[in-house]
Amino acid sequence: MQMKIILLVSLFSAFCVFAGDLNDIKAKLGVKTESMENNLKEVDDKKGFIKEVGKYYVVEAKDLSQAQVNRVLKYMDLVMEEFVKLYEYPFGVRKVFVRIYGDREDYKSEAKKYGAENARGFEYVIGVNNYIVTCYNDYDVDSVLAHEALHAFVGKIFKNNLSVWLSEGLACYFETCYLKDGKITVNNINSRRLDDSKTAIKNNEFPKVKDLIRISAGEFSGQKNYVYYAASWSLIYYLRNKDEKSFEKFFKDLALGKSFVTSLKANYNIDEKQLNDELKEWIVKKD
Repeated sequence: MQMKIILLVSLFSAFCVFAGDLNDIKAKLGVKTESMENNLKEVDDKKGFIKEVGKYYVVEAKDLSQAQVNRVLKYMDLVMEEFVKLYEYPFGVRKVFVRIYGDREDYKSEAKKYGAENARGFEYVIGVNNYIVTCYNDYDVDSVLAHEALHAFVGKIFKNNLSVWLSEGLACYFETCYLKDGKITVNNINSRRLDDSKTAIKNNEFPKVKDLIRISAGEFSGQKNYVYYAASWSLIYYLRNKDEKSFEKFFKDLALGKSFVTSLKANYNIDEKQLNDELKEWIVKKD
């Protein structure tokens, strides 16, 4: 059984397109397939958990109220609706499991099995199923859920073959989503990432765009990982707010395998150096 653990610092590199199979077609027609039933079986077998099934996620929760479980499921499905604005979610793709604990010690016990006891949340894959695990009473649980959900989305659609800066930048972008009056609020400033970007510029540690987009997964997760997370978020947020429609086309170009330089020129009519200067100026001036 193949198992891959992806912590909050999950890293990805390159791109690949998802291809559906016969089960996808059956799912689109509303036919329950054997694989879909197996996908839900493990949740049914877990004792002491509340289970709720949504459009994109299966939430299994321990020591949470029904209202809390319902809120998590609604939040996750709404976050996914924001993901699919960037890239269509194919019919038949298995739902992602969200396992969430109300008790911190129960969470740490499971996290320890995957070497993730020091993480606020983590994602792992067993066979064809993706799992997101966290603790409901942990600090900024919505942020953790959205961040890991983006990685699960990337894993399912792009087979984890997305450039590290793009994957982590998008995860940091979506980790500020929150529910307000039953609706999801997106495109919020990530204050922590912005502050880290400002500090990096002040200390002359902020990476140039041409270096950031070519960074390896190993270097990204090194001692200066907070700088790379911040820079990746800043780049995503800046481009998205510079022109939302251009960003959607830019992302799809990258998804099709076009180079960063070519996609940037085609959609924003600027080069790496111009973007680098604009980005740093925006970070310094942004409150």
